[in-house]
Amino acid sequence: MKQISKKEYEKYQQYQTDKLHGRILTPDGLRVIRDLLDEKLAEASEYYAHYRQEKKLGPLELILLQPQTFALYRDVQVWNGASPNQLKPIHVITNPKTEAFFRGLKIST
Repeated sequence: MKQISKKEYEKYQQYQTDKLHGRILTPDGLRVIRDLLDEKLAEASEYYAHYRQEKKLGPLELILLQPQTFALYRDVQVWNGASPNQLKPIHVITNPKTEAFFRGLKIST
């Protein structure tokens, strides 16, 4: 069996501590956040709750993106001719090209 160095062991211990105190987002933690957000949206909007209940609106999807993803998206839009003054932060993905861009920069969990 491979021996680990003291430095590797300390790094592992720090990871375990961070995970225990919620400083590292695990797949289970992401699911908890997604489910809580879905629940709160249903409480805040009767329309959201109705459409979710009727299966007309699919389950909420929460995706973690790499740092600076939105800045990169903005730069690409400007590069393609968009006016920087007209660009707004994106909140809802409305077309397959934009979806592919963001999905390509997601962090695997």
